[in-house]
Amino acid sequence: MNNRVPLGILANQFWHEAVAYLRAADTLIRDTSADDTIPPTYFLMSHGVELMLKAYLLSRDVPYLDVFKLQHGIREAYEQAKSLGLVVDVEHAEALIERLSDFHSVHLFRYPVVSKGDGSLILRGHLVRPIEVLHIIEAIGAKISSPVLFARIDAARHGEFPTETWHMGMPASEAGGPY
Repeated sequence: MNNRVPLGILANQFWHEAVAYLRAADTLIRDTSADDTIPPTYFLMSHGVELMLKAYLLSRDVPYLDVFKLQHGIREAYEQAKSLGLVVDVEHAEALIERLSDFHSVHLFRYPVVSKGDGSLILRGHLVRPIEVLHIIEAIGAKISSPVLFARIDAARHGEFPTETWHMGMPASEAGGPY
């Protein structure tokens, strides 16, 4: 039985996961009683950006294993997305991608202190107000949503994938996978 998922369908799954993380961040941001939730909010937003960029890459036919190999590299995913046509003309987007990538790749939003390769410690601080970060991320997402939707529609046109489900298997372009 060949149970492979077209990349357009997988891109759509990544997109919806990204949106879920960003909605959760938005919920924390708008909860005025949740002053102590800034680190989890940043984690949700940075993971949302990671998934959005990976959705874009998948929508542009980048093989799943290549996307998987990016691990948590937001900057690397962004650079590859730009090389495939993503244009983000949003003020401060590039600087935000740089900072989020640096912090996300070392899990700084998950732990209060992390160690650099040289043994020194990094203490978590705050970038800017989370609502400002979320607005920039939403603007980036606006540039990604259409290519993902079109890839999903195109993939559904070429197969029997009326709805996405968790049991569909690995992407069609892959011989094997990390899971």
